[in-house]
Amino acid sequence: MKNDSDAENDVQPLNSAFGIDGDEEEEELSPLVVGYAWVARITAYSAEFAVLVWFGWFLDRTYGWSPVGILCGAAIGVFAFVAGVIATAKRLEDEDARERLRQLGAKKKR
Repeated sequence: MKNDSDAENDVQPLNSAFGIDGDEEEEELSPLVVGYAWVARITAYSAEFAVLVWFGWFLDRTYGWSPVGILCGAAIGVFAFVAGVIATAKRLEDEDARERLRQLGAKKKR
């Protein structure tokens, strides 16, 4: 049976366990993977919208608020959808800017 000090020696950082070296270039993702990532993001934002509209419909049916609940749910859902898409676009823009800076830094080192 191993004691605690032997167990600590068995633990490896994730980088070395998976053979990832910090100096190596990252592999480019295939266009198919990027497309599936976008589909997943848009589907998640659409699901948020659908859930909010459904919740408005539920409030309409439960409390008799006929159009108010579904209209409020749709308005909040549209806001959440647009805010999510804008946040995703900004994050991708920031990643692109970091990539360009990294490439400029690599060119200067040569």
